Amino acid sequence: MKLTFLGTSHGVPEKHRKCTSVLLTVQGKHYIFDAGVPLYTAVKRVGLDLHDIQAIFLTHMHGDHATGLIEFVDLATWYDKTLRPEIYLAEIAGFEGMAAWLQVTHGEDKRGEMPPMKEVSEGAFYDDGRVRITAINNEHLPNRPSYSFVIDAEGKRLVLTGDMGHDHYSDFPRPAYESECDLVVTEAAHCRLTDCMDVFGKLTTKKLIVSHIVPWNEPEAEKLKEMVSYPVETAFDGMSVEI
Repeated sequence: MKLTFLGTSHGVPEKHRKCTSVLLTVQGKHYIFDAGVPLYTAVKRVGLDLHDIQAIFLTHMHGDHATGLIEFVDLATWYDKTLRPEIYLAEIAGFEGMAAWLQVTHGEDKRGEMPPMKEVSEGAFYDDGRVRITAINNEHLPNRPSYSFVIDAEGKRLVLTGDMGHDHYSDFPRPAYESECDLVVTEAAHCRLTDCMDVFGKLTTKKLIVSHIVPWNEPEAEKLKEMVSYPVETAFDGMSVEI
């Protein structure tokens, strides 16, 4: 399987980074995690067939993780109505928000033409026979849903932390250090990486990739490489990794 980083910035775009979105390809099918970039445009630009998108998942509903979904849903209601991936929102209320936007832009109710939308639920909530996804609550939004994802496919395990709390990543998803992972992708916007060695020092992963990164954490990622026993890479827009 392959991971492609469509956007790697933190809460706002930087000169060379768009906001967060990651695309996973397994057996020729695509799964997208977060939509900080306009998804339809981003997938087109990396040369993939949008009809091979099986599902889209949002870790939480902040704009830098969610607003790029609107472009995709908009085009799926008029330009290409055959686009019908399952969309999993962290909060199903987002459906009505998009429906209201489409009502304004199209001048008519488009609810019945929108791709199917469901709500992420804690635990193992998705399994299509190729990919199994487990959602783990984190502390990024203490009073609203916010998740990390554990992804199992082709006998391998990938952990995407999503955005976490500010307490030295004390809510880091436990599967990342309770059993060996093939890859962990951590956000780097809410804590200084080298202040979180209680977490990074005990990860059992074959590789760590740093993404969703604020500029002041880029040198911290370089320091982290010298402090842990596993390889560390800093993601960039367009980067692809075979797992």
